[in-house]
Amino acid sequence: MDCKPPDVCVGTPRWMAPEKVDIWSYGCLLLELLTLQVPYSGLPELHIHELLQSGKRPPLTDELEALGSIDEHLVTQSGSDLEGAEAESETLRFLADLFCQCTKENPADRPTASDIYKLLLARTNIN
Repeated sequence: MDCKPPDVCVGTPRWMAPEKVDIWSYGCLLLELLTLQVPYSGLPELHIHELLQSGKRPPLTDELEALGSIDEHLVTQSGSDLEGAEAESETLRFLADLFCQCTKENPADRPTASDIYKLLLARTNIN
């Protein structure tokens, strides 16, 4: 029988959701890929646990915040419609927005894996 004591935390706090869900972790992975830093970088694990218990997502960098308003509808314009630096900015904005959608405080407000797949498929214009 594989039983864990009730006070044992299982998992890595930087990628933990405040409840049982994988989409939050996917959002944290996106953040790590965008920033090249672990979620909640520089914070002690005790503080991370407190933030998780209150449903606070890891912060975006100032550069990603500046790309556009967060928590608005996801950017779905095809990357082929954009050029150069504009395309790069739109892609970063799309991914930052996706991160925010995946880490919404209420799990019911987060996209499903199927929703994310459809968004990414539409974004890459693969049919």
